[in-house]
Amino acid sequence: MIQKMIDEIAVALNQGLYLVALSAALTLPDVCGKAEYPEERVSTRYKKWYSTFVPDGNLPADSVYALRCSLLHEGNTNAKEKNDIKFQLMTNAYTQSIEIDFCITSKVVHADGTSETRITVYVGYLCTAICNAASDYYNRNKEKFDFLNYSIEDMAQKLGAIGYGI
Repeated sequence: MIQKMIDEIAVALNQGLYLVALSAALTLPDVCGKAEYPEERVSTRYKKWYSTFVPDGNLPADSVYALRCSLLHEGNTNAKEKNDIKFQLMTNAYTQSIEIDFCITSKVVHADGTSETRITVYVGYLCTAICNAASDYYNRNKEKFDFLNYSIEDMAQKLGAIGYGI
């Protein structure tokens, strides 16, 4: 199932469906983290797995986890943790022939004294790095994924396409 997710993320990136690709890619450290650290809390295993297995692209695990939580739970790329973090997603930088960091981070201090962290994330690079790490990890540790026991079946094929508008 991990490879199917990765393949679908690649299709989404190639079709310009960056939010779909990013949302799916951000779940991979959850799944792989459960395999590697099954007894840890979700946030701990997510950050641990990401820090250990995804190459450093200048985007720390805490920031990735904050983006994951904001995007998946709120449909939003602004994370409020200890400090405000605003993520700017860049979609036009994706090309497999260039290697750059996943993001650029800057700290902005406003006239009223408040501050925020702005992180520009290159979606294609981040998705690809997470997918590559998840694929490598899965291929080396398939026995740890026995908790993944579901499938997606084609209903039209099971019932026959006649009468179902397909």
